[in-house]
Amino acid sequence: MRKGLILVVVLLCVAGLMAAMAYTTATVNNDASVKLTNTSQALLSLSPSPIHNASYLKKTTAHLLIIDLSKGYNNDTFGVQPFSVYTWEDLFKVKNNSENTVKVSIELDPKAQGRIKVSAKADDKWVLLSGIHSNGSVLSFTLAPNAEQWVSMKTDSLNGHVTTLNYNLIVSAEAQSSTLN
Repeated sequence: MRKGLILVVVLLCVAGLMAAMAYTTATVNNDASVKLTNTSQALLSLSPSPIHNASYLKKTTAHLLIIDLSKGYNNDTFGVQPFSVYTWEDLFKVKNNSENTVKVSIELDPKAQGRIKVSAKADDKWVLLSGIHSNGSVLSFTLAPNAEQWVSMKTDSLNGHVTTLNYNLIVSAEAQSSTLN
């Protein structure tokens, strides 16, 4: 019994000594890289429709997806009239180029403004992204690695003055915990 107690005391002393000798900070240098690329070639890839002028890649140093629902013939700006509904089927494509399944969320900021409701769908159900008298919501869907989903958009306008409404289209993705190792 006494030998066991002495052994426990010795082990505690050794553990305390080892803890005192352990480092509190460390710096380790390793190679790392990240590539800035075009929107259509990113890990979360966004590509415009080949048939709609309302979606296109802005020719900057890294091509960015632009959605302009006022664009029409010859890439001129037109707009939508009061009390009308316009739909752009398969306006842009979202592709998951990562190794994990991701939950994609699409939203507009602001979530309410002006006299035009803006909705989007990825499958069969329209989701209001920006409302008139109430806030819009978020369109969500899941993409497996290397999977893609076309997104459609729709406007539904009321009466109002001639104006241009600007939004920030936010497309985000979160890796699903079941696919992370």
